[in-house]
Amino acid sequence: MGFDFYGILGVKRNCSQLEVKRAYRRLALKYNPERHDNDENIQRIFALIAEAYEILVNNKLRAVYDQYGEEGLKRGVPGPTEFLQPYAYHGDPMRTYNEFFGTANPYADLLDYYENPPPMFESPLGKGIKKKIPQ
Repeated sequence: MGFDFYGILGVKRNCSQLEVKRAYRRLALKYNPERHDNDENIQRIFALIAEAYEILVNNKLRAVYDQYGEEGLKRGVPGPTEFLQPYAYHGDPMRTYNEFFGTANPYADLLDYYENPPPMFESPLGKGIKKKIPQ
């Protein structure tokens, strides 16, 4: 028997895409290997979370997984018109993480805001001084 990808993400089988994304976001931030000191178990958990997300967020892969389980998904199954190719996870959970968050550090913008705050009274028109526009 294969992995329960719904259980890995902690979502129900009838969950929405939004719930899958929320669960991945929460778990990916919690189990990011960069937050832990080279713990092999954390790296394995992080990889399983990424693989579960990749499968459950893709409607075609999710339908095959729901019907045939992990083994059917990874062996390939006959489809309505053609044979569906076996699924193989690309093996890089940080790639999934970077694609989801758009960066390796989802807090980079927040940290930059605190380190270099924007000037309070500046605007595109100047530094808080009203200028009369000639008519």
